[in-house]
Amino acid sequence: LVTRPNSNGIGWIATSSQNVEWGVANTDAFPVDAAQVDIFLSLDGGNTYHIQLAINTPNDGSEVVVLPNLVSSTCRIMVMAENGTFFNISNFNFEILPLIDDFSLTADQTNQTVCPTDEAVYSLGINQTGSFTDPVTLSVVGLPDGLNAAFESNPVIPGNSIDLTIAGSENVLPGEYEFQVEGSSSTGTKSLSLTYQVI
Repeated sequence: LVTRPNSNGIGWIATSSQNVEWGVANTDAFPVDAAQVDIFLSLDGGNTYHIQLAINTPNDGSEVVVLPNLVSSTCRIMVMAENGTFFNISNFNFEILPLIDDFSLTADQTNQTVCPTDEAVYSLGINQTGSFTDPVTLSVVGLPDGLNAAFESNPVIPGNSIDLTIAGSENVLPGEYEFQVEGSSSTGTKSLSLTYQVI
């Protein structure tokens, strides 16, 4: 049985990653022996299933799928045994909502460890969703006195990566410090927590 999505009022953003869940109910064991399943998407309330979201994924009750960049208010999910012996369809329609034009902040590594006099470099992604291209102005909040922050460039156009360098480790006591990088643009302000450790 498909258990997620399987209730009223669910809306998922186009191109987002979502977890589809189903009850295995011993179908992975003898005598059914369905070790793998395929996952399909319907955009017309379950009449047709032309979009395959996963193929030959383990029949373990859960799989993360990436939604297409399509919008519909009558979506259903089908989980089918790879050998076609059984399937189940979600009972309620859910929505795929339009991709929102916006930005987000990420870091390759959110935690950096340095010795005194060394610099820490964080690689930051200013990510684009939809067609958002407004400049993002970056700032650092909560950095201890004695530490200095420098962005490789600022502001940044979404879709690019830059380095943030933290210097002055010799000016603070050994320990772990948490601070935030904030990005501000026309859609508001986003925050990313980073950790800086001096040993």
